[in-house]
Amino acid sequence: MRGYASATTDSGHTNVVDGVSQGRTYAAWAEDNRRGEIDWAYRSIHEVTRVCKALVHLFYHRPARYAYFAGCSTGGRMAIMEALRYPKDFDGIISGAPALEYTGLVATWMSWIGQAVGYNINTGETDVPFTTEQILAVQQAVLDQCDDLDGVVDGLITDPRRCPAVDFSGLGLSTEQMGALDQMYRKPVNYFGAPLYQGVMPYGSEFYWPIWVPGVAGTPDSPAPLGLIGPFNGNFLKYMAFQNDAPGYSALDFDFDATPALLEFMGKIYNATSADLENYRKLGGKIIMYHGWADSIVPPIRSIAYYEAAAAAVGNLEKTQDFFRLFLVPGMDHCSTAQGLGAYGVKSVGLDNFDMLEALDKWVEKGIAPDEVLASGKTLSGEERSRPLFPYPLYAKYIGGDFNDPDSFMPENDGSVRWNRFRKDTFYSMYLRDGDKNDPLAEGEGLGYFYPYGRGLDLGTYSWRVWSPSMFEGKDYAGYYGDFVVEAPY
Repeated sequence: MRGYASATTDSGHTNVVDGVSQGRTYAAWAEDNRRGEIDWAYRSIHEVTRVCKALVHLFYHRPARYAYFAGCSTGGRMAIMEALRYPKDFDGIISGAPALEYTGLVATWMSWIGQAVGYNINTGETDVPFTTEQILAVQQAVLDQCDDLDGVVDGLITDPRRCPAVDFSGLGLSTEQMGALDQMYRKPVNYFGAPLYQGVMPYGSEFYWPIWVPGVAGTPDSPAPLGLIGPFNGNFLKYMAFQNDAPGYSALDFDFDATPALLEFMGKIYNATSADLENYRKLGGKIIMYHGWADSIVPPIRSIAYYEAAAAAVGNLEKTQDFFRLFLVPGMDHCSTAQGLGAYGVKSVGLDNFDMLEALDKWVEKGIAPDEVLASGKTLSGEERSRPLFPYPLYAKYIGGDFNDPDSFMPENDGSVRWNRFRKDTFYSMYLRDGDKNDPLAEGEGLGYFYPYGRGLDLGTYSWRVWSPSMFEGKDYAGYYGDFVVEAPY
């Protein structure tokens, strides 16, 4: 309709066996099929692009003026993979909800979620299920404690990082269920407490848990209890995660001390985690990345971590935004999956209608950078909403007036560069000061710096505050500071 020639690809494999579709989590095609895994990882997009450019040239008797790529989830990962491996393929790239660190996501993090609820891929059952009433109560508790932090009570959480640790103690949940929730809202760690994957289940995603989280019953607004994280994780562990396939492996076998090292071989094939986009930038390429804040299968915080790393590699935020911008979408689930499940009664909630292709087109062809993208969608109560999305670290701050008028919002600086849950057993990018002394006890020099809570410190009271990297002009942001006490046995 817009005059593009377009192409899509199955990445070199199919989920149809004997004429029957095996579903979106099927992975047995990868068994003893290294070439197929490489095709899926990165080669297929490049080859399809190469052939399609030749076909377009032949059909129209001239080459295409521009070439764009748009993908979401593993397609978002493929988008960044293209910029890293084949920077000449596309003039512009749209990377939606990218599963960048695929082994860390689908093997480590999803095993963390699977173990939290005791998921068994062989039976499809969980040891710690949640009923419809319980998950609705969890969802409401999050909204009650987080929804108004953006100044608008509308069922949409603008930035889940601003939520404090939500208190679920009054919901009548069992000890096992409380433990499962606590684990799901934390990063996966090893025995020593070191984080293994930079992502957590975001507050505000609970609405979509029946689609993704095993053992969660359907709700009136999301009635399809698919639990897709379970089979995605289980089939990946069996056929795609390791150098040698392990058909009997499952999330319950995952050892968070030993198993991550076994993922490194395939990670070098699958993962698009390098932040060195210099070749793509020099060629004049443009990247738009977007991620829903309510994504409960690919944590949005991992995209933020990647963007910050890319900005650090370029040298500052301004240079980064000359070619690469990230948009975070309040209330949106994973790749707007809910829109595709409308026939099953699933509501689509959040600002999940927007046009990133038009924004990319204007940026590449007219040099008009996307300073804002208008998005629309619905709240939990079914009310229509529209508001602007601003490139990270900006967000849309409500300043008064009609909630549905984009002019009622203005861009405001994000105010932090980390997802921090300031509580026991979490890690944060920060520096510590001893009482009134000015000398820091520990100071981070870059984005990869994390200091474990209380570990290795003398007993006593310490103050903390978020440390901002130089790319954010070295500012310390108000509201991200406090004290903690180091007591035995730390």
